[in-house]
Amino acid sequence: QVLRNPLATAVVFEEEAISYRELDESSSHLANYLISKGLQPGENIGLFSHRSKEMIIALFGILKAGCVYVPFNTDYPEERLKYIIEDSGITHVLYTDKLSRLSGLTDCQNIYLQDSLSSSGLAQTISIDINSPAYSMYTSGTTGSPKGIVVTQRNIIKLVYDTGQIAVTDQDRVLQWSNYSFDGSVYDIYSSLLKGASLHLIKDSWASDVYQLSRVIKEQKITVCFITTALCNSFIDTDPGVLKNLRKILFGGEKDSAYN
Repeated sequence: QVLRNPLATAVVFEEEAISYRELDESSSHLANYLISKGLQPGENIGLFSHRSKEMIIALFGILKAGCVYVPFNTDYPEERLKYIIEDSGITHVLYTDKLSRLSGLTDCQNIYLQDSLSSSGLAQTISIDINSPAYSMYTSGTTGSPKGIVVTQRNIIKLVYDTGQIAVTDQDRVLQWSNYSFDGSVYDIYSSLLKGASLHLIKDSWASDVYQLSRVIKEQKITVCFITTALCNSFIDTDPGVLKNLRKILFGGEKDSAYN
């Protein structure tokens, strides 16, 4: 359920913003469209998307249909995508914009998000268990073949509602920094949208650009972000003042510049 305060801002991407009501209705359109295509609860669906509000709609639409999303990084080579498709038994790939690279994935039925708008926007009741899978993300494969790591609905709920010091509130403005094919994105997306906060997306090319990120943090009045230690160091070393209004900064793995 993504509908909390229906008129509150759910997702912001550049000059675009959608409310919780719009997110709820748009994702229901998609869920009903997927069901009409014969997709069953528990079935894996590939998702091919650049960062956008449509990416978020797609995630929730797939989950509302009771299905499992398998995120495809748009930088993955075609061979890796084909491996993931075969390994996870994917028969349908959902895409959110016209991506020509999908033309090489001829073994799957491609579903265009925009086509779902003709379906009903009324939510259906899908019976799924709390231990049902929500998504499957593939490892880098640096020590062998990539492996799909399945995460359940329960895992997401525990992350969102049992977070202690890293809990997000409905007053927060969260930076969506991690690529959706990496597990850091799960904290960004679900800790925001299941708690009534606003989620602020960036262009893919801005993820390592400290100057563009600084602008977004200032202009969007970001209060929570989850980034790498290296990126945190870049902020501290170039313009630490940009971080002064953040309520929480999450990072780990090594010391940051403030302690050096």
